[in-house]
Amino acid sequence: MTEQLNFEAIINNLTNKNVDLEEQIKTLKLDVHELEQLHQMDEEIIEMQKETEKELTTKNQELALTIATMNTQISELESRIEVQMSSDAIIADLTSKNLDLEEQYRQLKADFNELEQLHLMEDEIIDTQKETEKELLQGNEEQMLIIATLKRQLLESEDRAIDYEHAINKFRQKTNELKEKVQNLEDDLSTMRAFDDEKARAAGAEISLMANVKRDFSELVEAQLNSIELESAKRNVSYLRSFIPDKFMKAGGDNDCLILCVFLPRLSSKALCLSQLLFQKYPQPPDGLKREHVTISHKGEQWAHVRHFGYQLQKLNTVLQKFVAVFKHCSFNDRLSDPLSRLAVQQTEICQREQKLEDYFKLLKQNKFDENTSIEVLEQMVKYFERIFSANLSTEPFSAKQDLQTHSCSNQEGFDLD
Repeated sequence: MTEQLNFEAIINNLTNKNVDLEEQIKTLKLDVHELEQLHQMDEEIIEMQKETEKELTTKNQELALTIATMNTQISELESRIEVQMSSDAIIADLTSKNLDLEEQYRQLKADFNELEQLHLMEDEIIDTQKETEKELLQGNEEQMLIIATLKRQLLESEDRAIDYEHAINKFRQKTNELKEKVQNLEDDLSTMRAFDDEKARAAGAEISLMANVKRDFSELVEAQLNSIELESAKRNVSYLRSFIPDKFMKAGGDNDCLILCVFLPRLSSKALCLSQLLFQKYPQPPDGLKREHVTISHKGEQWAHVRHFGYQLQKLNTVLQKFVAVFKHCSFNDRLSDPLSRLAVQQTEICQREQKLEDYFKLLKQNKFDENTSIEVLEQMVKYFERIFSANLSTEPFSAKQDLQTHSCSNQEGFDLD
């Protein structure tokens, strides 16, 4: 018991560790996700800075081109002024324009210097972003290494948990097997106690042991004589058939009627015999059905299945007894009665049903009859004989008292299923 408690404590400890590891992994996954988002935002900022740098570079080139163009124009204008104009008004006008152009030049130069400063600032920002990105990548790699280590530890913990679970399942299976053995021993003990009680009540049986031996020997002698009588009866039937007309043996004739008159009571007796053998093979304990018979072993299912079989066999016996009761009221003068003649044409098909009961007897002899044995064949057999009786003999007279008795027995078997 102490080992089991320690084992359960180890399992609970491992389970708690697995839960903590899963929470740490979830936290690391969230951190990695945030780092990825920051990295993505940094990349977007870098892309925007690169686009801004391209725009500023383009503007700088355009301004430089404009300044060069303006200088060229100024040179051309100066040369033209020197060549073509000599008046003071033109000179004053050109001077004014020159001043304006110089002012524009200074303004453009100031803009150019400002753009250069912005370009330098942009380079510094890009360098800073690269360093930040490098640090983030390095931190991301470290976090990925930590995650990989934790995943490996988690897999190892899961493998250990699976091993522990297998060990627990084996332990539970062994425990259930031991419980089932204990329950079987308790059932055997109850049976032995009941047997001892019966033996105690029959304490005087030992005195008549010699009488029982003599009786067994007399029964053996009687069985030998009965076997001789059986052979003689078979020989007598063979001789009688040799003197019977040929029409007696034709299909649907008197021979088939006689076969049915013998077959149906025999089938009824076999059904009752199978029911009794099943109850002897799978007897319930004197103390009755317990919870352990259902939860630990399969005995509860076996007993329920045997009771179900007994109920169906009793139903089969009820239907067959109705056939026998009808046959008792048949007349055998000249020609066997019409009810028998109607069934005689189906004699071969009816007699084939006996083999299905024989299969159940075979399973019982081979100790293969259990709760998995199919009952559908027996149910179909009952329905078949009910349909045959309803189609051919439903209007014929039979003993209602006997039918009520057999129905009562069948219902009693059904009530005992629980």
